[in-house]
Amino acid sequence: AVCAYCMLPNNKTKYLVELEAGDLVQIYDFENHSQRTVTVGRVKIEQRPFLLLQAQVAFDNGSRTVYSIMVQNAETVRLATAQGKTQSVTQIQVGDRVLIHTSAAGRHTGIAIDEVMIEK
Repeated sequence: AVCAYCMLPNNKTKYLVELEAGDLVQIYDFENHSQRTVTVGRVKIEQRPFLLLQAQVAFDNGSRTVYSIMVQNAETVRLATAQGKTQSVTQIQVGDRVLIHTSAAGRHTGIAIDEVMIEK
């Protein structure tokens, strides 16, 4: 969804809608537990049916937070599973485990800032 963030080099972010061909973004390598920078080849924004996905995260301190994202309802949209594979959002079931990136900091103009923020 155009309201989702993409990680950039230097711990910055952009909304997906702000990305352009040639931009540098970070991707995560599950097997090596590492990140690398890649170049965006093409950006295409279309009106399509969406799914609302929610994930509950349990933190080491015992707290739990629910995160949500809108994604295009398409076989080609995939999430990384806890096993390091990819799974189409059209096949995601309640209880499936997927990888997400969480951050303690809020964001303003793509830069991490120290603030208290609640998103709904």
